[in-house]
Amino acid sequence: MFLYIILSVAIFALWQTIQMCITGQSIGKRLMKIKVIKTTGQNSGFARTVLMREI
Repeated sequence: MFLYIILSVAIFALWQTIQMCITGQSIGKRLMKIKVIKTTGQNSGFARTVLMREI
């Protein structure tokens, strides 16, 4: 049972990370119709979107 919970959370975290890198949106941002972009209008990518936010 504990393994299923850990596996579910790990898959969700991985999916959120991929979505933030590709689209700049998490589930909440998608619901609110906002996203993270650079000042040039491009996708901010992994380093700015995910890594800097978690640090």
